Amino acid sequence: MLRKICILIFVLIFPVMAIAQNYGKIIGKVIDDKTKDALPGVNVIIEGTQLGAATDLEGKYVILQVLPGYYNIRADYMGYQSVRVEQLLVRANHIAYADFSLGPKVLEMEEVVVVAERPVVEKDITATVRSVTDQEMQNIPSTTVNDILQMQAGVVSRGDCTFVVEEQVK
Repeated sequence: MLRKICILIFVLIFPVMAIAQNYGKIIGKVIDDKTKDALPGVNVIIEGTQLGAATDLEGKYVILQVLPGYYNIRADYMGYQSVRVEQLLVRANHIAYADFSLGPKVLEMEEVVVVAERPVVEKDITATVRSVTDQEMQNIPSTTVNDILQMQAGVVSRGDCTFVVEEQVK
């Protein structure tokens, strides 16, 4: 009877033990090449798989449930050069270590030109406003500010005085 119980326990536990020991794990740390400071948030991935991890605040990462074999591991971080470890051996029920030291990389991007434009309707203005830009002033054949004002709608000039005429909308 005792022998049957031992065999039953062995048959039930052995598959669980066999499955649990089929994986290895990869751990490591990612630091800045120059300052030797830990880099948090670095993406560390196993190329050709969907396995990977991001480093914590201390620059450490852990990738679990890695099948045994040889892998290429890559560390990517914005503003730093990608670093790759090739042919890292992962064995069942063992830990493989892969530390990375990333150097800064200058990001080259195309120039972006933004041209500012005034909106046609300004929502925060409650009255009629007319403005004249410097380009418009250069195109107007005048020499004084009064000449420019007289050419605007709603402006009347009498002698040396200039008046703005307001319309009331009913």
